[in-house]
Amino acid sequence: MEVKNPYIFKVNEKLVRMRFSDTDKIADDYLTSVLKNLYR
Repeated sequence: MEVKNPYIFKVNEKLVRMRFSDTDKIADDYLTSVLKNLYR
């Protein structure tokens, strides 16, 4: 898989956009939440 922009890419035809913010949460927390919502 070739990735031109490491912050925007597709996974199984779903667009994934990575952004950063000032918070105490880590990426793992957000990814876990997204996956739980996708696979309920």
